[in-house]
Amino acid sequence: MDEPVRAEQAKEIQLMHRAPVIGIIILDGQSTPLPEPLEVAHDLSKSPNMQGCHQLLVVSEEQLKVFTLPKVISKLKLKLTALEGSRVRKVAVANFVSSKTEHSENDLAVLTNQGDIQIISLPSLKIQARYPCIRKEDVSGIASCVFTRYGQGFYLISPSEFERFSLSPKWLVEPRCLVKALENRENSHGHSTSGTERTSKKSNSSIRDSRQTSGEPGGDERMTDRLMEHALLNDENVLKEIQSTLEDGRGSYYNRSSGRIQVGHTLSNGGE
Repeated sequence: MDEPVRAEQAKEIQLMHRAPVIGIIILDGQSTPLPEPLEVAHDLSKSPNMQGCHQLLVVSEEQLKVFTLPKVISKLKLKLTALEGSRVRKVAVANFVSSKTEHSENDLAVLTNQGDIQIISLPSLKIQARYPCIRKEDVSGIASCVFTRYGQGFYLISPSEFERFSLSPKWLVEPRCLVKALENRENSHGHSTSGTERTSKKSNSSIRDSRQTSGEPGGDERMTDRLMEHALLNDENVLKEIQSTLEDGRGSYYNRSSGRIQVGHTLSNGGE
């Protein structure tokens, strides 16, 4: 059975400027932060260097301070607020690898309330570089910024978008693909037109089907009339009867019209 973890207070550190503490980092003999125990157990990280003197880095909003372990004696100090008037908001240790050689070193990446990022060497606490990154008015972007272990970072530029940046020349943030916007627009336009044609054809066919199946005028009645007309025109007996009826109708109409003319003639003379 595993023994319970116990912690006892050995020594208390009090900062004279009373500023809020942003982070506490323990560095081994090679100025590398101690890895997480689970990462070492699963071979996800190298074991820490237990030789040499370990150091404790305390980062507050106004300054950075290094203490030696295990005696906890103050060794170095860097005041940011007193020199530049800025306050620390985010801090992380990053591994910077050279793009030309295999040289690498661990430095401290610090984001201030002014939106700039400073690279500070460890454990000497010397400012190596300074880059403007986020607008100082963008409070949400500064609060959401996070750093990776290899000198990259992310921060929100809107509630649904984030921006990525890199502080290391080894890992450049650049697009790895090409997008042809014009062809995509043409293809999308072609797809949209073909889609509208298909929908119009489908709608016409559905209207025809609905007319045939429903009881609307122009549906079953039109189909019945067409079938009757086709059957009558193809029957010879029916055609003969229609022709004879038309001829009889013409003759009777001619006789009636001629009789009317004669009667009118006799009445106009008045002799008969």
